[in-house]
Amino acid sequence: MTAAHRPCPVESAGGLDRRYRYWLQPASSVIDPYVTAGMRVLDIGCGPGYFTFPLSERVGETGEVVAADLQPGMLDIIQSKKHNRTRYPHNITLHVCQSTSIAATGKFDFILAFYMVHEVPDIPALIKELWNLTKDGGHVVIAEPGIFGFTFSHFANTKELCRSQGFNVEDMHGIFLAKAMLLTKPMKE
Repeated sequence: MTAAHRPCPVESAGGLDRRYRYWLQPASSVIDPYVTAGMRVLDIGCGPGYFTFPLSERVGETGEVVAADLQPGMLDIIQSKKHNRTRYPHNITLHVCQSTSIAATGKFDFILAFYMVHEVPDIPALIKELWNLTKDGGHVVIAEPGIFGFTFSHFANTKELCRSQGFNVEDMHGIFLAKAMLLTKPMKE
């Protein structure tokens, strides 16, 4: 596994949940336009739950958030915090991904892949899996670091893979230090 494909270690999880991030990258600006009560959502590469807990609040009593991570230690952090960080701890399902697949089941109204696609060795396989996991008319948000050596060509290649899979792709703006895109899976005719 190359350095570019190495996930953020559990020992560094605290850096993903710092107070300044709540001001610079408010979760609400990323999820509120696309997530409503009762939805089933997938937070891939959820880390220590920066987006998981706001998603839990947003989907509410009747929704479900599947917090998926390759590292069980990240999910342990969510488990230890969920009763203090959301009114709906019961709507969070923890899921350990396989090394080559998300391996989640069912379909999702909304999928979030925030700062994790660059960690995946087989991006075409990931995009195909996202397609298969997204409900018709559902949305996927992919955000990647906008600095620190991640090139525009990497992001442009990911966008092209999403288009060729069948997603409608729109650029998203306004997420601090991120390049982001909104994917929509068209409704079947």
